[in-house]
Amino acid sequence: MDGSPQVSIGETIGPEEFPDGKHEDLVLILRNAEDCADYLLGRPDLSGEIIFEPEVIFADDDEIQIINEMPTGRRWHQILKDAGLDPDATLGGVLFGSDKTHLTHYTGDVKVHALYMSLGNIKKDTRSRTSKRAWILIAYIPICKWEATLEHTEIKSKAHAQALPGILSRRLFHFCMEIICEPFRKLNPHEITDPDGNVRLVFYVLVAYLADLEEQYMIAALDRSNCMHCTATTCDFGSPDEQPVRTSESIIEAIKKVQKDRQVNADPYQFSLGAGKLHLGDVEFPFWQDLPFVDICQVLSVDLLHGFHKFFYDHPFKWNSNSLGDEEIDARMKAQVPYSGSRLFPKGVSHISQMSGKEHRALQTVHLSVVANSPVKYSRELTLATRALLDTLYWAQLPSHTTRTLEAFKAAYNELHKYKDVWIKNETRAGEKGNVIPHFNIPKFHTIQHILEQILAKGTADNFSTEVIEHMHMDTLKDAFPATNKKDWERQTIRWLVRREKILDFLLFQTWRKTVASSIVPQVGNAVQDTMAKDSAESRSPPVASIYEENSTSGNTHRYQRGGFAPRPPMPPNPSLSAPPKLSSLTIPQKTKKRKRQIDEEDSSEERTSKRILQSQVNYGLQHFQDIALLPPDTLTVAAVQDTYGLPNFLADCKAAGHPFSGVINRESRVEVWKSLRLLDPQKEFFPEGTWRRAQFHAATDTEPAVADPILYAKEGLDTSLRPQSSFRLHDCQAGRLRLIFRVVPGSSEPTSASPVFAYIHRFLPIPSNPENATGMFVLSKPTRIRSDLVSVSRILRICPLSPYISGPAIPGVTSRTTLDRYDSFYLNKYHSIDDFIFLNDV
Repeated sequence: MDGSPQVSIGETIGPEEFPDGKHEDLVLILRNAEDCADYLLGRPDLSGEIIFEPEVIFADDDEIQIINEMPTGRRWHQILKDAGLDPDATLGGVLFGSDKTHLTHYTGDVKVHALYMSLGNIKKDTRSRTSKRAWILIAYIPICKWEATLEHTEIKSKAHAQALPGILSRRLFHFCMEIICEPFRKLNPHEITDPDGNVRLVFYVLVAYLADLEEQYMIAALDRSNCMHCTATTCDFGSPDEQPVRTSESIIEAIKKVQKDRQVNADPYQFSLGAGKLHLGDVEFPFWQDLPFVDICQVLSVDLLHGFHKFFYDHPFKWNSNSLGDEEIDARMKAQVPYSGSRLFPKGVSHISQMSGKEHRALQTVHLSVVANSPVKYSRELTLATRALLDTLYWAQLPSHTTRTLEAFKAAYNELHKYKDVWIKNETRAGEKGNVIPHFNIPKFHTIQHILEQILAKGTADNFSTEVIEHMHMDTLKDAFPATNKKDWERQTIRWLVRREKILDFLLFQTWRKTVASSIVPQVGNAVQDTMAKDSAESRSPPVASIYEENSTSGNTHRYQRGGFAPRPPMPPNPSLSAPPKLSSLTIPQKTKKRKRQIDEEDSSEERTSKRILQSQVNYGLQHFQDIALLPPDTLTVAAVQDTYGLPNFLADCKAAGHPFSGVINRESRVEVWKSLRLLDPQKEFFPEGTWRRAQFHAATDTEPAVADPILYAKEGLDTSLRPQSSFRLHDCQAGRLRLIFRVVPGSSEPTSASPVFAYIHRFLPIPSNPENATGMFVLSKPTRIRSDLVSVSRILRICPLSPYISGPAIPGVTSRTTLDRYDSFYLNKYHSIDDFIFLNDV
């Protein structure tokens, strides 16, 4: 392994390179972007997670195209076609993500503008997990307050003084990005070694850039009155009508027009004034203008975190909160049904002043059931508008798309525009002073319509969420900064991060070495010790100081001029990068036993968990999507179960069930009781693997009522062992509350063979044939008296997502723990998760 690419700390930006910053000390810290891309494509731990060829996927024999990963999009195929390179050449789709963040909490005002890089070839599930290290920090873009420049500049007005720092910062960003993108300015097909040891020909093209809306405007060199993807301006943002497509060429032509019309020796502020008349930003030389196959209007991506989740919270959620009022919306939020792992708001939401993206998503999951049937003006129209909004957001977030799902998104988007005026009619679309705003000219509201073309071009929207960039800040910079003494923190954080990368790479090498060594027949001998000691000395990493040279070895202090890097002499060979000796030539000593019981070091925690789940399924006759504890937590008598769990009819229901309980169960019979059941979301043919969700039940305490989570289980006569879980539709199921999971302990005179595990369920009335018209959700009702089912636990299929059906004012005092007892009807909440949305829409 060559290890992660080196970092250059010494790219001083001089006055002849960036005249606008001639009075400031500007230093760019960066890695070579092409080296970083080669490193990611060659990482051994990413074997099987990298796509090297474009894909066209179809569902069954229906010839319905499936779009999910980036190489399934049209743009990937078009670049390969237009490049005209060797047919065996692989496109490395470069993804950039940048964001500013604070490193100090209370004092110091330390900010960093970090740039991260990944590749669209890496599968999105891997890319979305920062623990997989599929993103790599490649640059600190300098942040400057421009105090020295303001002192040396003739300030002509207060507006000039206020605008100049922002103008110079945007120009500096583009200049730095021009340096960073230099390796991609020409197609450079070259050979790399992939994780499986194959030699491949690869070239790199920037295909996507992840950033929040403000930064996207800066990148596109436009002002906020424009859309980056089409020619729509502010007055068009509230309309669903499509506008002509915007391109990089049109932006460059407008910039050239401003350059042509400006006065000789005009300063950046004067250029900005001229650019503003054409709705441009302040940038004269966008970094992307000479990058091959890069149209920045297609590269910039609609962001799920800011463009969807934060838009929902900042606008529609607040409009609906204004409609219902704080007291009513808090009462409805308190009454939502709790589920394991879900975010609850037990004190309501009106008192919360700041929320994260996770909480924005949690609000979406219950928002329609909160708004529906509320005692406000235009209640039905408000419900229809909210439903259309949530359908639009959820269809756009699907992890895989077909023609049908994209048509559903388009239909929901049109419904949203059909009913959106209700927020103006009920006067909740208002400004800070309470004045009604009679339009929807909101940039984020407009960009939603572009998600359709983005999905067709570059894959599903979950490829482009800036949430992963936010997590990268926490996993890198915000871990590294506290380890410094806060002086010269840039160098110290880089040193800390590089050392951590080297440690992780070494651990990766050790894992690989153990895997290889496990297939070698061990032999006793001491020769290996000398060999390994020599190998260790030869492969010892160079001193950290040698990685962070202040000046280039070429002696060029300012080695970058606009248009390219100055030549740099080749680096001397690094002995640490030489190939290690073959393991087959080594003799491996036998391991000594340190203790009797030892965990296999080659088993990861995931593998151990999988083994435990499999053992549980074998022991108790569970389905492959079910899991319970290997050992039941409690063993109680039937009488104790009835008293502890508040189930007075449990014994009678067991006897009424007949076989296998007839004659073997009484008040003194002992039963093993579990506390919960884990269920894996069913796997669809073209959707990714689901997640484990837990159904719980607990006895009541002195202060809290009993817990009995709702579940869906197969109807009588439907054998779950003969049908895959994903084949069950909603109306193949019955809904109920899980009151107990138990197994009868055989008596001393009875056969000792293991008895099956059963579930005791209080069922709801049958699921109705059709959903409610306004909400599009099914309504479940409780029977007038308790009806119980005693079923094999293998019939339980999935969690049943419920939200209370509240008509009129909410019942005062209802909490999440009492809502299932206090309300009689419930919505089958399809917005509880993306998987529930897929299941309840029968996708």
